[in-house]
Amino acid sequence: MTDLRLRNEPQAVNYDLYEKYSPVPMECWDGELIGADEYGEKQRENLLLLLIYNIGIQRT
Repeated sequence: MTDLRLRNEPQAVNYDLYEKYSPVPMECWDGELIGADEYGEKQRENLLLLLIYNIGIQRT
């Protein structure tokens, strides 16, 4: 289960959240960010979750 709780309003991202949910370094592989395998898919989902957390559901 994730420790991110999505809200309508934007929420600040601290370094710990960034480190946990953001793939570093990001890669582009055959037209897909981070790769096409199952591991890459989970990384994309985590990054999307972090971005929605940061800008809020309403803006998304």
